[in-house]
Amino acid sequence: VGGHATTQGSGAANVAERVYHKSGTLAAAATDSFNTLAAGVLVDAHGQTIDLDELKMISVKCLTGAIKIDAPAANFMGFFGTATDFIPLRAGQVWGLDLIGTDGLGLDVTVNSKFDIIDTFGGAGSTYEVEFVGST
Repeated sequence: VGGHATTQGSGAANVAERVYHKSGTLAAAATDSFNTLAAGVLVDAHGQTIDLDELKMISVKCLTGAIKIDAPAANFMGFFGTATDFIPLRAGQVWGLDLIGTDGLGLDVTVNSKFDIIDTFGGAGSTYEVEFVGST
């Protein structure tokens, strides 16, 4: 993850055991909401539910149109400062964060675990890919 060596497992430094990937399509002004804490809402490629304690890495790519990665009104992830913060992306742009510190721990998402991806292109909508890695 982002140049850091991680091993499979849970609850320790330099450990990551959940990987999530989604290719999404948004109609004009539509929103896809993500909550890394709500077990059962997000499912990984192996059919296991995502219920993270730490987020280690996140990456969002806008494939077509335009999107924004948005802080929802409550329980937004710690990389947002306020509920009005957002990160705009146009087709071809990628935003990502390596959240592993020198202590090997990631961003605590036990409470603040949400983000949204919103179409800002209008008309034909937008497509995107989101990936994140974390641990329980």
